[in-house]
Amino acid sequence: MLAPEMLAQSVAEQEARLSSAEARLYLAKTTLDKQGALFQKGFIAQVVYDEYHSDCQIKAVAVKAQSIQLARMCRLLAGEQDPRAHRRCPKYARKINPGELADKHASLFAIADLAILELAATLPMKLIHKIQKGMQASFHVDGLPGPHYGEVVRINPVAVAGTRRVTFYIRVMNPDHTLKIGQFAKGDIVLRQISEQIVLPLPAIRDPDGQPWVLVVLNGRVERRPVMVLLRSESNQLAAGSGVNAGEQVIAVNLLDVSPGDVVHLSTGKL
Repeated sequence: MLAPEMLAQSVAEQEARLSSAEARLYLAKTTLDKQGALFQKGFIAQVVYDEYHSDCQIKAVAVKAQSIQLARMCRLLAGEQDPRAHRRCPKYARKINPGELADKHASLFAIADLAILELAATLPMKLIHKIQKGMQASFHVDGLPGPHYGEVVRINPVAVAGTRRVTFYIRVMNPDHTLKIGQFAKGDIVLRQISEQIVLPLPAIRDPDGQPWVLVVLNGRVERRPVMVLLRSESNQLAAGSGVNAGEQVIAVNLLDVSPGDVVHLSTGKL
């Protein structure tokens, strides 16, 4: 808030600005009336009259803006609270210390609205065509419980110079201010979703890029079972597909000494 003497000086300055704007508007109206008379008699063209009319409208808007500004400053001088004067927001980049004299129009500090954040991510140019506005994203931030979720809101049309990577932005709702500006995150974009499919650990699937199969324990013996991989997530190490029934036991690690047909015993005891 400005000191009363400084606020009174600002009010006087604003009154002078308003008087100047009103004088310019009066001159513009007078000129418009004279040009209107000439236009009625056919001495000037329509386009010339329209220019004077537009100039008069601009000066009328300027007077209205100066009047609003003066009224607001007068309320402050009278002790009325400006509803915009008090905001509770996280501050950063403070450029002045308590007790220092600030110059007029000087930047004192910057504030951050943490309720809604945007996460900037990049992808190679050859993959960016898979990303579309509205896609859902999940990500983790080191040191914080997760995951967190967001939505792709825009994609840069130009690649970053020297990297051939394209930046896209994910909007994240952060009402409790858990996330902070400047943190690094790692996550995934949901390109496609399917339902009513079995989810398998990715390490359990052998030859996932050729003819995938898994080892299933059935009636105490190891059985090789071909599967179809419909979706896979490298970051979560999971795959969705078909070929295995719900409840069947799948060997999720690569055991060198186990082959199809071997008799196995699965321990159910606790270590």
